[in-house]
Amino acid sequence: MGSLKNVSFSNIQVIDLNVPIIIDQYNCDKHMCKNQTMAVAISGVKYDRIVGTYTSQPVHLACSNAIPCTDVDLIDIQLKPSFRGFHQALCWNSYGRSQGPLFPSSIDSCLLRGQWLCQENSSISRTCLYIGIVWVLLLGLHVWLMLSLLLILVCEKVRLL
Repeated sequence: MGSLKNVSFSNIQVIDLNVPIIIDQYNCDKHMCKNQTMAVAISGVKYDRIVGTYTSQPVHLACSNAIPCTDVDLIDIQLKPSFRGFHQALCWNSYGRSQGPLFPSSIDSCLLRGQWLCQENSSISRTCLYIGIVWVLLLGLHVWLMLSLLLILVCEKVRLL
């Protein structure tokens, strides 16, 4: 698996661009594209002072379900629709921060805040694995206890009849 790290786009003016800010890990040559599970790991992408007009959508960050985009910065983004463009920014499985001024305002709430906990090749990934195992065990134990209680109730009801 490849990676893309520490890329900056700054001081850019766009005119009638379809989608000025884009990361798309659903990219393919068909109409309906699947999410790429073996996608490139993307981190440290910074969009700073991007201004101008768009024709379709201001921001489209469609990151992999398996490997989210992390440390994405959207700073001083001021994009207006050329005509009746779609004003809603799209961020899918994208972590980072946004800092004003931001237009359209949907950019501000687009990115997920904080860090993705279970990054590959990190010391945190073992913790995530352990949390996942404990969660499955607890869930399994919980289901087992619920089934046992249900069985006891059914047995008691049958005995009472």
